[in-house]
Amino acid sequence: MTSPSPAPSNRPARRRTHGYLLLELILALTLFSLAVLGLARSLQMSIQTGAIINRDHDVRLALRGFLEEIRRKPLSEMTQSYLDPRLNLTLQSSIEPLELRDRNGTVLNNLYTLRVATTYEAGAEQREEFLEVFVYKTQTEEAN
Repeated sequence: MTSPSPAPSNRPARRRTHGYLLLELILALTLFSLAVLGLARSLQMSIQTGAIINRDHDVRLALRGFLEEIRRKPLSEMTQSYLDPRLNLTLQSSIEPLELRDRNGTVLNNLYTLRVATTYEAGAEQREEFLEVFVYKTQTEEAN
């Protein structure tokens, strides 16, 4: 017995699939390259965002440290500017009298608002950060 030979109509159809295979391969490689480019872009954005968050954190720590240092000084020395060379920013402090009244309407003396501020760049954006605290300084503390 001889095996039946394939029908002659099947051979031309088989040749046509080779072209489709190449087209499918090109489409798959294109989709894969687009996915890789998208992942690379998202990785780049996350690295930039992490750098901005770290910069913000460093600036806030510098503000807190400068505030703690300034609030221990006498009132006459509380207005200062300091250039932080590591972060390349200028910290500025200012002091203003604070007028608070108690329940009886009596003005509370020797209260001040201490403000520490800085302006810096985070990415391509200009930002300003500040801290404010109320400070109580008596006349004897002011003289020291």
